[in-house]
Amino acid sequence: MEKILNIAVTGAEDLPIPAVHGGAVEVLVEELIRGNERNYKFNIDLYTVSDPLLDTIKYKHCNIIQMYPEEIKKFQENFEEKKSSLGLAINEKMKNKKYDFVLVEHSMRVYNSIQNHKNLIFHLHCNIDDERYRPKWLSKKIIDTSYCTLSVSQFVANALNKIEVSEKNKVFYNCIDFDVFNLDNIDDDFIKNFKRNNNIKENDFCFVYSGRVRPEKGVLQLIKAFKMLRKKYDNIKLLIIGKPDFGNDDETEYTRKLKEISGEIKDDIVFTGFVNHDDIPTVLSIGDCAVIPSMYEEAFGVVALEAMAMKKAVISTISGGLTEPLNDECAIFVDKRNDATENIYKAMEQIVENKDFTKKMGEAGYKRVHSIYDFDSKNYFDNFCKKIQIEDFIKKNNNTGKK
Repeated sequence: MEKILNIAVTGAEDLPIPAVHGGAVEVLVEELIRGNERNYKFNIDLYTVSDPLLDTIKYKHCNIIQMYPEEIKKFQENFEEKKSSLGLAINEKMKNKKYDFVLVEHSMRVYNSIQNHKNLIFHLHCNIDDERYRPKWLSKKIIDTSYCTLSVSQFVANALNKIEVSEKNKVFYNCIDFDVFNLDNIDDDFIKNFKRNNNIKENDFCFVYSGRVRPEKGVLQLIKAFKMLRKKYDNIKLLIIGKPDFGNDDETEYTRKLKEISGEIKDDIVFTGFVNHDDIPTVLSIGDCAVIPSMYEEAFGVVALEAMAMKKAVISTISGGLTEPLNDECAIFVDKRNDATENIYKAMEQIVENKDFTKKMGEAGYKRVHSIYDFDSKNYFDNFCKKIQIEDFIKKNNNTGKK
């Protein structure tokens, strides 16, 4: 019988796992847990910030260990040394346990707080350009002390290799569930009600943005470009799917500014606020073209995968790992550095002017996203096992694990 390995998985400081409050990192960790339930290879201890919604969630092969506020508060954060209260609390709870692997998700500070455990794997979901939180010395330490690093894009892996070239630095792409982002599962009643409530007519051409509504995401530049386009076309709409950040839907100074700038065409710009994850494919299906106007270097582009799976043409800024799932057949790439608003406007105009071109882009994106093994969530767990080479690990450590 195949040996079963013991692995600890640590979440970040923000959101609980499983993803009861959403979160890209949390959704992906949940995908690993579900994969292990289907194809049992690990006994998992999952260390996560607590939430009452976790109390009723049970897995056969994953033990959810909630870290409660009173446990975390016992430990003092050390910003200079880049150690976190959560990480130190997890380290204390792990003290007398033996693991074959420790998988640290996203947080360098949590990684830096864990001591006396071998075979640490660091899963990097973001760019490492912010020296305040992800300094070069800590990136180097992680490369030197880890079993391996898993980066969500080649762009992020390249950033690590600029600090220290290492075979340990591997690319482990994000994925989506093609059963969820599936044109066959569209809720027609939802679409009818949504269009009626937001005054979207059948012949309206809809651009759609999906993601956090924050300055670095380029929503302001998108709205300005849309306003320019609206002067030329009457039958266009812009859907803004998302909220400022994880958590509640409270307005921010930025979202208020966006609505103020919308001004005289506010009826043509729909701010949906939070949309349940299962409803996002249906809302995306209303759009004719997805726009991803990021103004900073994205680590990857899950929203691009989602749009491609829904056969949508894509307009994307040239932004870090965002371009990796896309190509020229399914996307128009625009320069974000020099007059981004004008560049986005020209791309949107090109899309509106040529409906056949737009449809072909959507079909090309659909074909592409379904042809790449890494992007299918059904392969995510097996891909993880391959990246960390568990078969080789078992052979080299044949006294490790349980039967």
